Amino acid sequence: LKMDNSTFKQLLPLAPVVSKGYGKNGLEREEGIVNIYPAGSVTSTAQDMANYMKFLLNDNNSNILNNEKKTNMFKQQYTMDKDFVGIGYTWERFIQNGHLICLKPGGTDNFASLVFIYPDQKLGIFISCNTDINVNNIFLKVTDALYGKEKKEVKNAYAGKNLKNISGYYRTTMSNFTKTEKSINSLVSPTIHISGDPAKGFTINGKKLLPVGKDFYDSQIGRIKLVEKNGRSYLCSDEGPAFIHVPWYEGDQWQCATLLFFISSCVIGFIISINLLILAIRNRGKYAKYSIRSEERRVGKE
Repeated sequence: LKMDNSTFKQLLPLAPVVSKGYGKNGLEREEGIVNIYPAGSVTSTAQDMANYMKFLLNDNNSNILNNEKKTNMFKQQYTMDKDFVGIGYTWERFIQNGHLICLKPGGTDNFASLVFIYPDQKLGIFISCNTDINVNNIFLKVTDALYGKEKKEVKNAYAGKNLKNISGYYRTTMSNFTKTEKSINSLVSPTIHISGDPAKGFTINGKKLLPVGKDFYDSQIGRIKLVEKNGRSYLCSDEGPAFIHVPWYEGDQWQCATLLFFISSCVIGFIISINLLILAIRNRGKYAKYSIRSEERRVGKE
């Protein structure tokens, strides 16, 4: 595709064209090494990405991928539940007023990028900033301009009976559950806490969920639904991410309470140890003076 200025090599001398990265304060910052390679480790240019988008949207067959295979990249390849649009090959999929939009975000400590494609418009847009900022607003405005603001299909709350109890703690599936890194899950992937019951309704962090279908809710994280797979419970959303049900003791407040208890215990233990050490030093001085006096008396008697 003549994407000659694109590479997965992370070290700056090996990448042909690399912008400097800046913090939100405007100061230049060093770019770190991405440890989830190849995600987040591509460097590219607007021209190279234009070549890529033109290739995907061009109806002509090529010796790289024919039209059928290119179309398959945008088709649903997996979904947690039939009520969600799911994902294609690397592409996140969204439906707005009946139109399919495919996008792929990317970013590092100092960069934020987004490529999104409107297949029925034969239109692709690429945005890249050398500061880690939110570029989604541009995507939302362009989408609203093309297809109109999203129309809510459900005007009234679902009046039927919900059966599944979705209360509990949930953590994004993009977390570590088996290695030692799981100890910092609360810092990098906070849990979602849902409280309530099917009869009275549910809330997320105090905000009530609106039932829009059987065991299907509208929330601040999009429309959500509980799905059972492989003996585990998952909270799926139409925004893409899925969340897995975790025990109560993995909730953020319990994790923070445990951490505070541990820190407090260490501080108290340290203070006690210092006091005992000072007391031991003082007592040692008293015992030394007592021993000298006793020795003087013994010598005097002799």
